[in-house]
Amino acid sequence: MWRIRNTFLSLLPLVWLVTLSMAEEEMAWFDLEKCAICSKLDAEKGLMESLNWEAHVISDGMLSITVVPAGYEDALLRAAEHMETSLRELESGEPKAICGFCRSYGKLVMAGARVEEIDTLAGHVSLITATDPEVVTAIHEHARQAIQEAKRVLESVAARQNGGGSK
Repeated sequence: MWRIRNTFLSLLPLVWLVTLSMAEEEMAWFDLEKCAICSKLDAEKGLMESLNWEAHVISDGMLSITVVPAGYEDALLRAAEHMETSLRELESGEPKAICGFCRSYGKLVMAGARVEEIDTLAGHVSLITATDPEVVTAIHEHARQAIQEAKRVLESVAARQNGGGSK
């Protein structure tokens, strides 16, 4: 299955330090068109329409699960590779816009949240946890907003799939 490389996680603090300090336009929480990172998921034909994503608040943070049906593993791998490329470009100082989710995620990492990535046969599991109560609270807020906003995005993707919207 696909793998988010260790370089992805090692780059996060530096990438977001650079990005968060740059003046950027305000973007939606998830922006599949403008976000330099999330847009890579939507660039793979049919991936967003097929992808199942869920997040859960857990006692010390957040659990995120991504599952793709058979046949979309390579698309998910390509998207992850392109996301990693965008992160490297951000690290090198190339200005890029990122959505609210990615910005919030970066702030969590910079605040000391620990990220564990687990590959599965059909997708990926991510744990974002902390021991500092303030960071745990921030992770919970991030998770709640992600859960709420994901419903909106997935409804939009479903409408697009049914011919009711543009990419």
